[in-house]
Amino acid sequence: MNGDQHGGAAGRNAKKLTKSLIRNEGEFFLIQGFSLLFTLVAGFILIRNLGIVGYGQYVLMIAMGQMLNALGNSGLFIGASELLAKSDKTDLTVSKLFSAMAHLRLRYTLIAAIAVFGVAVVLLFRLGITSYSLIWAVIASLCYGGALVFCSLFSEGFMLLGEGKLVSRFDAGFGVVSALSSVITSSIFGNGVIVLFFLASVEVVRAVTTRSRLYARLGHPLPPGAAEVAFLKKSFWSLLPNVTFSTIRTEFVKFVLSIQGQAATLGAFVGMRRFGRAMAPLYKYLSIAVVPKLTRADDKQRYVKICVRSICFLLPPVLILLGFCYQFPSFLLGLLGPEFATYQAELRLIGWLILADLALRFFFDITRSRGWLYYHKRYEIIGFVMVFFASLLFLNMAELSGVIYMNLFVLIMSMLLAFLDLGRGLKEFEIGQVRGFQVDSP
Repeated sequence: MNGDQHGGAAGRNAKKLTKSLIRNEGEFFLIQGFSLLFTLVAGFILIRNLGIVGYGQYVLMIAMGQMLNALGNSGLFIGASELLAKSDKTDLTVSKLFSAMAHLRLRYTLIAAIAVFGVAVVLLFRLGITSYSLIWAVIASLCYGGALVFCSLFSEGFMLLGEGKLVSRFDAGFGVVSALSSVITSSIFGNGVIVLFFLASVEVVRAVTTRSRLYARLGHPLPPGAAEVAFLKKSFWSLLPNVTFSTIRTEFVKFVLSIQGQAATLGAFVGMRRFGRAMAPLYKYLSIAVVPKLTRADDKQRYVKICVRSICFLLPPVLILLGFCYQFPSFLLGLLGPEFATYQAELRLIGWLILADLALRFFFDITRSRGWLYYHKRYEIIGFVMVFFASLLFLNMAELSGVIYMNLFVLIMSMLLAFLDLGRGLKEFEIGQVRGFQVDSP
């Protein structure tokens, strides 16, 4: 009798878990899936409108804006997440952490803009943009990056509140608007600089909208405490070398091909990586749905359960995409245009690169959610240098396939470090215990 009762209870728990997955993750992927389908189609039209060379120049401008956003953030959000995990997690605590994060982020973004300006001028010039066109291209990159800074800042405020679903809806809605804007402007003007200015305008509207919703929840943010500011400063500077390196590593192919002046090859590489946009809902699921839950997990068992459930949603889509890269390369490349027809072998490598990207993102996000970046802080730069010099010896870096292989090896190295961080973090898992820092009471 007891066995039957236990079996019945287990069955009810399994049904309850299944309904929870369908309700929560199902809603998330439905929203993101609609946005994904629209943005994928829009991306293919954008590539055709700009051409393979114009698209190569356009994606470098986008990369410069994203670099500004990344360098201005560095370890601020990670540090705030770590403090929140050790605090009472009330709205008042979030308000103080957000104020400290905003105060420092604006200051550091201005400093980062100087560095990004110099890099953008050099690389865009090497890709063939000169004279007044170069000036406008750099301005567009900085405007886009600045808009991203404000968008991500207010979105991170909701992340600290554990309101990832609202951010997901905003991302999906404004993603559709951005995609529609890029299609219309590229069809009319055929110029990536003009497209980027319109995208920056969309991001500004999104930032204002997100800000109003955040302040409606938190009220006017409390003044940042000295302790929070000091901790976030330390987190920023301690992670800045790694964030700078990570940004360079992520955009390494774009930088190398830009320095070589290979705009067409760059357009081909990023165009094929466009298929990785199919994984966008998975990245959003990690950063918006998974990371806040892991930050607020009360015990190790809960933490591991969330991680295992996440893997079940992450693996199938990326494996299906990898299969398509092997079985239907001509069809996929045909979506991008006739200029891409000769890149079938590179497309298969891109499939593996997308898989490695997702795996690294998973391991990094589940460790950064608790501030577990022990080995990542210390050894990632050393590992990259070792892989880079090994690639120079054994790979042909003048070919796109060689650069892709190098990126694969770098991602694998970073995954190993993230896995070591995870192992150490699980051993030291102590919810509610403050190790070396106490968040001030508001």
